[in-house]
Amino acid sequence: LNGRLHARHSAALAPAPAIRAAARMGLGSVVMVIFFTICGGPIGSEEVLAAGGPAIGMGAMLVFPWLYCVPVALISAELSTQFPEDGSFTLWVAACFGRFWAFQDGYWSWVSGVLDSAMYPVFAAELILGVGSTGSLAGVALVIGLALAASSLNFMGVQIVGRALIALGVVVMLPYSLLVGIWGWQLVLPFSGPAELATDFTHSPVPDPAVAAASAGLEPAAHFAPTPQALTGDKWTPDLVGLLHLVFWSYSGWDSISTFAGEVHNPKRTFPLALMVSVVLVTLAYVLPLSAGLLYPGTPHWATWKEGSFHEIGAVIGGKALAGLLGVSS
Repeated sequence: LNGRLHARHSAALAPAPAIRAAARMGLGSVVMVIFFTICGGPIGSEEVLAAGGPAIGMGAMLVFPWLYCVPVALISAELSTQFPEDGSFTLWVAACFGRFWAFQDGYWSWVSGVLDSAMYPVFAAELILGVGSTGSLAGVALVIGLALAASSLNFMGVQIVGRALIALGVVVMLPYSLLVGIWGWQLVLPFSGPAELATDFTHSPVPDPAVAAASAGLEPAAHFAPTPQALTGDKWTPDLVGLLHLVFWSYSGWDSISTFAGEVHNPKRTFPLALMVSVVLVTLAYVLPLSAGLLYPGTPHWATWKEGSFHEIGAVIGGKALAGLLGVSS
């Protein structure tokens, strides 16, 4: 089978030597492209705990990468090195089933990508201007501007894209690294928050979360109540179907790395290593901030978490400064 696939691929889809010679994406660039394709930061993962609870939710975020991500990443690495061209999984399908089905695969994957990508400028605009603001003239202009800014980067070449994503990765993850670092510091040397860091390391009372949110410019709403029962009077029950959807969405997209296989330097070494590094990086990017928000004293109850709750968690853990950085990161 492997020989037949290789023969068909060589005959019909042989890579141009110029493409291989121009390949310039190294390990760091490939890792960051994978990171932003799969994850892009922990924002949006808060609902995992609200759907499954701490034990099931965190367990799913830790186990799912090994049950799903690692096998798919290994398959993607193998096929991307077998077909080291720009063309992605359509080349795999073409080698097995012909160009008609390769076109179907490529076209509908493109449609799916367009529909999925369309929500991110809207989400970013709502984080900046507020929920429901994208219907205004300013909201529409901001959404269009964000979409054009992100799209224009792709026309500047893979080297610039790779370097830009490395810098963007630092910007995105630095606030969450601070959030996790403050939580870790609190585990070693308990104190009430960063406001006391410069003045009093022995201060022990936990800050009121509503006050912390108000000081950060956030709405001190009912989701700061200690339990969901206090909010609604209803008993919390897990949403396992919703949890499965959230976890799968959070970890999907590993085959998309094949879309730039022809741009990667030494793909036989770079792809397997980059994919394994990315599995660990993406898992930690989700699990560590979620753990900090779950275990830091005074943060909103996990059952009330929703998309964007990291801003409120950051307000409790790091005050207005950290909440602002998390907003920029998002």
